[in-house]
Amino acid sequence: MHRGMRAKTRPHVDAVQGARHEKRMALGISLGVLVGVLAVGGAPAQTGLSSSDRDFITKAVQSGQAEIAMGHEAAESTAADISAFGKQMITDYTKMNDELAAIAKQKGVTPPDSPGMANQAKSAAMNVMPGKMFDSQYISDQIKDHQATLELLKTEASSGQDPDLKSFAAKGITVVEGHLAELQRLQAKPEYQ
Repeated sequence: MHRGMRAKTRPHVDAVQGARHEKRMALGISLGVLVGVLAVGGAPAQTGLSSSDRDFITKAVQSGQAEIAMGHEAAESTAADISAFGKQMITDYTKMNDELAAIAKQKGVTPPDSPGMANQAKSAAMNVMPGKMFDSQYISDQIKDHQATLELLKTEASSGQDPDLKSFAAKGITVVEGHLAELQRLQAKPEYQ
């Protein structure tokens, strides 16, 4: 009798399990389609930029933000030439970052809004240094930072994929080379040795 009851109830059980299986399949397909739409539709403009171009935007913007932050610190120096250089960094890198942010947004990329943890840590360490020590360390760090930025710009200008970013990088090279020349002039002064 149990067998007979099972046989009678089995078609119903099979139908319920079949309906559950169909629902699961439909849900799985729906989720798969949704994930696909989000992956493609969530960032359509970014697909036009190579990963190296997106990395360039991030690194260049963060570098510029760090230069602006340190420029504010240097602008407060009692040494007139360090103060003037700091103010120049604020002006030049604000202009460059604004231009790069506009290009990035055109391409559907949101540029970072902070200089990054490493740059923030370096800035915090510099902020506690007294006058002349700050000035000398600022020049030394700025030379290293500008050399790294110059390399970043040269790489993008020569091997970047996006023509707007390549053009931006090529223009930036001239600006950064000018900064480096001024920094080397400052570093040669006896008071910053």
